[in-house]
Amino acid sequence: KTVAPGLPTQPASISGPLSGVCGQTVVYSCPAVAGATGYAWTVPSGATINTGQGSGSINVTFGTFSTGTVCVTATNSCGSSVSRCVPVKGAPNSPGAITATPNCWLANTTGVQFDVNTSALTGGYTLSWAYPASPVATYQSGGGNSSQLIMDWLSGSGAINVTANNACGSATRSSTWSSSAACRLSATVNATELMISPNPATGKINISFTAEKGNVVITLTDLAGRVAMTKEISSSGNNVIANIDISKLAAASYVVNIYHNTGVLKAKLVKE
Repeated sequence: KTVAPGLPTQPASISGPLSGVCGQTVVYSCPAVAGATGYAWTVPSGATINTGQGSGSINVTFGTFSTGTVCVTATNSCGSSVSRCVPVKGAPNSPGAITATPNCWLANTTGVQFDVNTSALTGGYTLSWAYPASPVATYQSGGGNSSQLIMDWLSGSGAINVTANNACGSATRSSTWSSSAACRLSATVNATELMISPNPATGKINISFTAEKGNVVITLTDLAGRVAMTKEISSSGNNVIANIDISKLAAASYVVNIYHNTGVLKAKLVKE
């Protein structure tokens, strides 16, 4: 007859933030292990387990550090399981992808909006932006500790960088952008013939204007500059009517931005 020791099995996983934990107080936990009567946790040097040692969940305060591991073993009267460990670091991860609206533009385009994806960043961090200056581009708004930047693009190419920082370090996402003569959204949109109806509105709206043949990008942004909706339409020339459903947007004031080859037209829209 085979006799096995009654040691608990290795914990299946550890949940909790793995980056950006510098100076933070966070919680780590593991799923319950059959036959375990307790759990033993270890944390990197300089970190303190405030509460929870012996249980399946701990509260930890980190100091300033580079990298380390958080480990847990399941225990009972027969001994301890194999440890389950996860790597942790004090500095944040790199921000996600940087995108632009419109995603292609000619020289001397105003109001080019850059957004960075921060969904993968955890723990404590601040953002900082680096961007080209004249004669490539000029700053309009945003940047700093925000996920959005708006630039007026003059000519040529330049780098847009976003860095996540904290007291333990930093990580940067870099991207290079350029105006292009091959990029034609629409020849020219007639500003005097721009109409939005109904306005105020609750559901669908019609945005009408005249434009030369090409593509037009329309965005709706809130008053803080955050993009609520984007729509790209194709113009065969002359009259253009864009039908947009805003019924799912929150009741507020918005700015309608129509991007074309000489810049961007703006108009106010009220959603009731």
